[in-house]
Amino acid sequence: MTRSQKRIFNQLLIFLIILALLLTIALLIRRRTDAADAAGDSNANTSQTAQTQIPTITALSWNNSDTFLSFSAGEDGAWQWDGDKDFPLDTSLLDEIRKALSPIQPVKTIAAGDALSAYGLENSSLVLTVGYQDGTVLKLTFGTQVPGGTDYYMLQGDDATTVYVVGSTVPDAMDTAVYDMMVLPELPTMENISSISLKNAGKSLLATSVDGTTWLCNNTDISGSQQLTKLVDTLSTLTLDRCENFKPSQDGLALWGMEVPGVIVEVYFDEDQLLTLQIGNQTLDGSGYYVRVNDDTTIYSIDTHSLEPIITAAQQGFVSDPAASAAAASSAQN
Repeated sequence: MTRSQKRIFNQLLIFLIILALLLTIALLIRRRTDAADAAGDSNANTSQTAQTQIPTITALSWNNSDTFLSFSAGEDGAWQWDGDKDFPLDTSLLDEIRKALSPIQPVKTIAAGDALSAYGLENSSLVLTVGYQDGTVLKLTFGTQVPGGTDYYMLQGDDATTVYVVGSTVPDAMDTAVYDMMVLPELPTMENISSISLKNAGKSLLATSVDGTTWLCNNTDISGSQQLTKLVDTLSTLTLDRCENFKPSQDGLALWGMEVPGVIVEVYFDEDQLLTLQIGNQTLDGSGYYVRVNDDTTIYSIDTHSLEPIITAAQQGFVSDPAASAAAASSAQN
């Protein structure tokens, strides 16, 4: 091998050694990059899982300008009013609040450069406290509505440096009274009424159905009475409007007019079933009357229009239309 050939051989050998070193370094870098990417993906998945695993809300309580209400969810997840565990609570509103808070998604955030009074957040009485299953507690303070919109300003926790703008679902729900969250009992649909007893101011009337068509009151045929027709129709479709007091005290019955109810109605229907309705004073706004149903001590209200045929019949009795009575009797004979 000549000297020139040896030089070329040595240069080629050196080139091959350098190339091998470069490939080794590149392989090491690639392995480290793959390991870092794998770790990053793992952390991202862990972070994403942590974000989706939102703690379960198990308690809600709020203050507004009128009252304080507190609710808690039992082991089965069912909501209860802390004021009375026996209260038949309609949980739909609380479920709406829980959904709106899981998680809290503010419409936008405003740096609190102005005084909190500019947002209605200085000494605001509209405060919601949220309790989570893991024991953590979050306080949300709501201010005034955003001008020209339906959203509200809000503070989260004890941080008074950031003002959020959130939807109206939660603050609107907090304006609901607990008695408006009651599952009202349904009055029976009375298709086959056999007798109606009305008591008013010491007077008593009893209307009985002879055959489903002919009605008698004090041995008088009242089948053609318009008052009777309206009364039967009313009793067949009567519904409760609202709970006014769940467990009223005995001392407060006079307020509702229930010490001596103005009108007492007893209706027998479907052979042996009985509905008793006690009608007391008018509601404070005059839109209805306080009532009690059967042995239920709860005070409910029914609108004046629905109760008017009952009250009128109790006060005035049944005035029969002779022609209508004759027609009813002829129909019964045929």
